[in-house]
Amino acid sequence: VPMETEILSTLNEIKTLLENSSPTWIPALLTMTGTLLGGIVAGFWQYKNSQLNMKQLSDTKRFEVHSEVVSKQRQQWMDQLRRTAAEFLAEYDVIVSDFTKNEKSKKEHAKLYQSTNEKGNLMFLMLNPDKPDQKTAMQALANMQTIVGIQEKEGGLAAQEKYDEYRDALGQALLKVFNKTWKKIKNFD
Repeated sequence: VPMETEILSTLNEIKTLLENSSPTWIPALLTMTGTLLGGIVAGFWQYKNSQLNMKQLSDTKRFEVHSEVVSKQRQQWMDQLRRTAAEFLAEYDVIVSDFTKNEKSKKEHAKLYQSTNEKGNLMFLMLNPDKPDQKTAMQALANMQTIVGIQEKEGGLAAQEKYDEYRDALGQALLKVFNKTWKKIKNFD
């Protein structure tokens, strides 16, 4: 509003000068008026463009920050899933290796099996069944958790064979999940 008032005031002054002046001032005043109006219009559009550029810069910065936060969260999720999977598989290695040796007491087996169940459930909750690779990992994880039941029904040798198959399937599924996640992290996707 102040800019419009200033423009109207300037135009009124020019009109007054034109009415009270001789014809030699008219071209000079018209030139001056055109220059003044051109400067005002150019200034106005420059201001609008700078506002637009600041918004675009702000949107770009917001996107960069969002991408960085999401990438860090994915990295933390992947690291936690890796640690949990490594502990889960290490504990299952101990359980399955003891199927034939019977070196541990039932109490030790129960404690170890409880720990693997906790880790398995944590991994299960960290995975998303709507994503095909993660759903495959969830299925492989569920199969792994049947090993103790197989051992009780069919014996240590059958459980060992199934364990090798299920362990490999879980490892391959998790590698695919980690690979896809790493690509997303790398591309800020």
